Amino acid sequence: MNYNKFKTLAYNQIRDKGASMSITRKTRTGFDNSKGTYTETTNTYSCYGIRLNFKKGDRPEGSVVERSLRGMETLEQSKVLFLVSSEGLSITPERSDQVSFDGTSYEIEEVETLSPNGLDILYKVKARK
Repeated sequence: MNYNKFKTLAYNQIRDKGASMSITRKTRTGFDNSKGTYTETTNTYSCYGIRLNFKKGDRPEGSVVERSLRGMETLEQSKVLFLVSSEGLSITPERSDQVSFDGTSYEIEEVETLSPNGLDILYKVKARK
């Protein structure tokens, strides 16, 4: 089966119904002995995605945070799910990468790849503000 058609279909749907976004990755490139610090390189990658808010049933029920902070925004409530097209994206999103979507920054916590037959079609990215 030719999964490239599905990759193109996913890209077109996400591009048309979603928005442009970016993923930023910081990579340690070396250690400066004189300063005792690591040097970092920051790279930003453009892509398309759709942001979905978690529904109540998608969150762990009665988490410690929810029970202790009733009435306030909890860590669970600040989580979102992105469907990110792999088309044109030269990296696979990873935990601790930063997502910028609609002027808001999020930190990636988990990534699931839809990859039939080894071809990445899209990424389900769970992130937190």
